[in-house]
Formats: sequence, C-alpha cells, structure tokens
Amino acid sequence: MARAVSALLVLAVAGCAAMNDPFEKPYTWRAQGDNAANLRAMIADPQDLEGGRGETTALGVESGPPVTRLFQNRRFPLPDLSASGISTAGPGAAAPAAPPAPQGGSPGGANAGP
Repeated sequence: MARAVSALLVLAVAGCAAMNDPFEKPYTWRAQGDNAANLRAMIADPQDLEGGRGETTALGVESGPPVTRLFQNRRFPLPDLSASGISTAGPGAAAPAAPPAPQGGSPGGANAGP
C-alpha cells in the first residue's frame, strides 16, 4: 500500500512540472521557424538552401593517396631526424678553433677616432 501511495505522489509531482512551465501555457510566444528565417536572411545565394556548392580550392585529390597508404599499412618510412650524425666535443675531441685575430690597425678597429 505504501508503494502505491509513493508511486502516486511521484507521478503527481512529475505531472506538475508541465503545468508550471511558463512556455507551455496558452497564449505564450513560441519560437517557430526562427532558425530557418535567420539562415535565409544570412545566406548570400538562396540556392544554397536547396543544395550546397562544391569547393574549387580543395586539395582532396592530393590527400587521397596518403590516406589510402595509411589504411593499407604501406606508409613511407619517416626521415631519420636523430642527432647521431652531429659530432659533439667529447673526451679526446679537439678544442674548437679560436676566432681569427684582427688584421693591423689600431686596437679600436678601422673606424676608431684619434
């Protein structure tokens, strides 16, 4: 008996939500077709509402073969970008050469004043 009363109370409270919703009351404003009207006002060509236009600058032709290779597991190997080819100054390596000394003239350089 307590379950039946609880169920009736839950149903009664759930039914009250529709009665208290201000947008469900009669004579209230409801948006009907507003999105479609906004789209019609914003488009440049009304024919775009019937069907879209093709893209003339798309690079789909160039992107097709790499995607096909990816799905067929025939990818090209990635380039070797490891730093193993770069020599570093480690133990026993020669020290880097000193920059060349200036050629003649005053210690301040060629543009030095008197």
